[in-house]
Amino acid sequence: MNRKLILPIVTLLVMLACTLPAVAGTPTLDVSVISATQTAAALLTAVLPGEGDATAVVPETAAPPEGGEPTPGLPPEGGGPSQDGIQFIAYIRDGQLLVTDVSNNVQGGTTQYTLAGESDQVSDLAWSPNGEFVVFVSSAGSEPHVFYIFALGQSSPVDLGAGSAPAWSPDSQSVAYIGASPNENIWVTTIENPAPRQLTFENNFAWGRPVFTPDGESLIVAGTSRDNLGASGNTSFSLEYLELDGSGIRSPLPGLEPFDG
Repeated sequence: MNRKLILPIVTLLVMLACTLPAVAGTPTLDVSVISATQTAAALLTAVLPGEGDATAVVPETAAPPEGGEPTPGLPPEGGGPSQDGIQFIAYIRDGQLLVTDVSNNVQGGTTQYTLAGESDQVSDLAWSPNGEFVVFVSSAGSEPHVFYIFALGQSSPVDLGAGSAPAWSPDSQSVAYIGASPNENIWVTTIENPAPRQLTFENNFAWGRPVFTPDGESLIVAGTSRDNLGASGNTSFSLEYLELDGSGIRSPLPGLEPFDG
């Protein structure tokens, strides 16, 4: 091809790629994803295929991590928890906990994990960090209880104890929560062979939702005596470390001032 014609042709093709609307189901060339390190020859190959070549050139995607497998426990960008590339979303409908396959932004099968009158009237839920379990609060009984399910297949809710405001440990093996009245202290249990352990021993005390530290060695908690609560529940709180050994020992986070909440 005459070299004097190359630049005008490339310019025209780029302008068309930027201005023409995409036809449904037809891939288009997005010049913004072409690496700046590509040579002029490679660019000409992409937009000016050789004679008889009807195959569109698609920019290569980023290489997968070494070993070819995604990092466990990390959901794909823009998606929810996943297993083997399948994505899921957990939600509450009519008081029931449901999990739906939403792989590739297409709704698939839906599983209801709660039972009417036994584990429904769900008011709170949270995915485990590894994307395999969902913990939730059911008010079906006389007091709220914390349950969990294996959310990637058929399973029945497992009752972890009376309480609310559950939080997962980083390894997805334990759940901390606030106990139900009259013992509204902080509790923790493993999900395998649940055995709730009481971590605080306060009376007439109001706790916020606990959260595990990133290393899973302790909790960060906030609470105050109910005698300090204003008419609207407003008071001053401090964030503290709470040990998991059952000693009830709490220590302030260094350098953090009390805050209103």
